[in-house]
Amino acid sequence: MKLQRQITNLNIQLEYQVIVDDMIAMCKSLFTSDLHSIYMCGSVPKGTAIFGESDIDFTIVFIEEVKSYYIETIEHIKAVLQKKYAFVSKVDIAVCSKKDVIINHNEWGFWIQTISICIFGDDLSTKLPLIDADKQLIIMLNKETLHVVERIINKLRFAEKEDEIKSLRRALTKRLIRAMFTLILDKVGYWSDDFDEIRDLLYKYKHKEEHRIRALYFFLENKHSGMDEYLTTVYGIENYIKSELDKL
Repeated sequence: MKLQRQITNLNIQLEYQVIVDDMIAMCKSLFTSDLHSIYMCGSVPKGTAIFGESDIDFTIVFIEEVKSYYIETIEHIKAVLQKKYAFVSKVDIAVCSKKDVIINHNEWGFWIQTISICIFGDDLSTKLPLIDADKQLIIMLNKETLHVVERIINKLRFAEKEDEIKSLRRALTKRLIRAMFTLILDKVGYWSDDFDEIRDLLYKYKHKEEHRIRALYFFLENKHSGMDEYLTTVYGIENYIKSELDKL
């Protein structure tokens, strides 16, 4: 089964268009001829962003290999955008080279072609073959999942500020929901970041794990539930995901 593109048309809301324009202008100015193209994913390019809550996600593709000063410059861009547009919860900027996209088809190719849309430059997604929704893709999408989950759990253990705890719990819960979703990607045939849609698909294809799905969505919506109860659920789902990945 071939994965279909998630975003086919740009529909950026007016309040977010200024950020996108600023991002493109800074990249063109700072990277000049090194810049190949820029992409976006998530709610902003789809026009479903929630003012004051949604983050914004960019990917920059460079013509040649990523250099160290690119990373430093990108950190500067992120800081400028975050300060100037405080209503955005977070600015994320991923970077890779044109070669990365072409060679690592199931990794950067997936990111560029399946879940992103080009906002500047030569659109590489149109030059790539459609990606197979198979076991290899599921394994690739989860190669960092368990490490990231453990890293967030460790941060949670030492977090003291309520806002930080809420943010970490939400990030961890979303990560686990997405990981559960990847396990059925070969059956669904397309990527989704709509959590209501993901819930319905999980109930359809993972009905035996209904209790885990219900628990994840409970914690997604209830930020003040007990930490012990939350972590017990997280560990159970983490072990389930690991077990499912081991079977592939």
